[in-house]
Amino acid sequence: MIGDWFSFLDGISPFYWLGLALLLGTVEMIATMFVLIWPALGALVVAGMLAANPSMSGNGQIIWFTVLTILFTFVGRWLIRTYGDGGAVETGLNRRDAALVGRTAKVIDVHGANEGAIQVGDTRWKAVWLKGVPELETTVRITGVDGAQLQVEIL
Repeated sequence: MIGDWFSFLDGISPFYWLGLALLLGTVEMIATMFVLIWPALGALVVAGMLAANPSMSGNGQIIWFTVLTILFTFVGRWLIRTYGDGGAVETGLNRRDAALVGRTAKVIDVHGANEGAIQVGDTRWKAVWLKGVPELETTVRITGVDGAQLQVEIL
């Protein structure tokens, strides 16, 4: 049995739970990590429950807070995963190769009929020619990415 571990919460004001909800919500707004919002919602609901039933035991408050926090966490994470955040923009921050599509580059090496190397800025990239075989220093346009190789076409 749980015992009376949380008897110090017996008879407290719902404003303590409301204060905890506001504190967790404030930290969540500062940190923006979508972790503390769920316990904040749990504390808010427990504050409402305690206002409706002031004789709720300390153990009951903790049990409800725990159950609601777990429930809100699972449901909230599922909703975020299912519906997304609605406003995120794909920046390509960690996809440098995809950000190169549409740019032009110079051919710096030819390895046969359909592959070689190009230079984009100061970086050397493996490339695959889609049509024809370019000569050195030819300008090409990057049209796609295939693994670690860029697909290019001769301009």
